[in-house]
Amino acid sequence: MIITRATLPAQPRAHSFREGQRILGVSRSTFYRLEAANKIKLLRIGRRTLIPADEIERLLKEGVQ
Repeated sequence: MIITRATLPAQPRAHSFREGQRILGVSRSTFYRLEAANKIKLLRIGRRTLIPADEIERLLKEGVQ
């Protein structure tokens, strides 16, 4: 299957760690604390850590209790 720009989603399904930090305005250690408290799910692929876009949306809507 050949992937062209037309077949890719308009919005990314996951963001890089730094992009997630920028979007939410939080530090690296805050992300890891949220993950340890099971408040956010991070996706690890090899050495990369990604933040699913739906997790970012959920945090923006619900906040962290």
